[in-house]
Amino acid sequence: MRLVPDATPLLRLAARCQHLERWTVSRSTFPFGREGYHQWRRTLYTKQAERAGDLLRRAGVGEGDIAEVKTWVSKTGLLRNPGTQALEDAACLVFLENEISDFAAQHAEYSREKFVGILRKTWRKMSPVARTLAQELELPDAVRDLLREATAGAAC
Repeated sequence: MRLVPDATPLLRLAARCQHLERWTVSRSTFPFGREGYHQWRRTLYTKQAERAGDLLRRAGVGEGDIAEVKTWVSKTGLLRNPGTQALEDAACLVFLENEISDFAAQHAEYSREKFVGILRKTWRKMSPVARTLAQELELPDAVRDLLREATAGAAC
C-alpha cells in the first residue's frame, strides 16, 4: 500500500498470488547454477500465474481480469507493464525490508561481492519510486552498507 496507495483490488489480489504455492516446485529439481536457477524461476512464474488464474476463475473473476493478473504474476513486461512492475517492486522491497537478513544467514558462504551483485540486480529491477522507498527503509547497518555499495552511481 505504501508503494501503490491507490492499488485496485485486482492488483492487491495479484500481489497475494505472486508467490502462490512456491514450495510446490523445489529448487533442487533444477540444475545447479545460474541457468538452473533461472529455469526454476520461470517455471514458478508460469505455475503461479496459472494457479492464480484457476483460483480467480473459481471465484467468478472475469477472463479479462484473470489475463491481467496472469500477466503480472508471470512477470511479463517487467519495466514496461505497470502492474507487473508494481508486483516486482513490492517483492524487492519485501526482500530488502524483511528477508535479506535471513537470506544472508542461509548463505553465509557467499562473498561480499556476491551479495553486492544480488543487490545490484535487485536494484535494476526496481522503479524509481521503489528505489526511493528502499532508501527510506530501516535496514541493519551491514545491509545498508551493502546496498549503498551496490547502488553507487546508480540513478534513484
